[in-house]
Amino acid sequence: MERLDIDHFLKLLEDAKREVETNLNHLRDELMGLERSEIRDEGDIASMSSERHRYALLIDHCKEELKEIEHALDKIENNREEFGVCEMCQDEIPIERLLVKPFALYCISCREMIEEEKSK
Repeated sequence: MERLDIDHFLKLLEDAKREVETNLNHLRDELMGLERSEIRDEGDIASMSSERHRYALLIDHCKEELKEIEHALDKIENNREEFGVCEMCQDEIPIERLLVKPFALYCISCREMIEEEKSK
């Protein structure tokens, strides 16, 4: 990828990292607030349990996304030629995909194969 392209994706990744970190901090604050909520009856317990589970899933998703963003940033920092290359087939990931998800690890075909395997 050309230098200008890499710089553009570096900015996209840094912006995405800040956004995910902000979301993660907000979710953690919300979860802490939930933990401090007053429980009055079984309905409150059920509701809190459901909300706790939802927040935990969202936090896990943010952590995974942050990990992928940091991995992409490391690729740019350590070996720019690796950025934008599918980690499965080693083909270049189409720029259209990277513009939508700059921290994509896989091309669409490989991602579909992975998702198909997960669903089995």
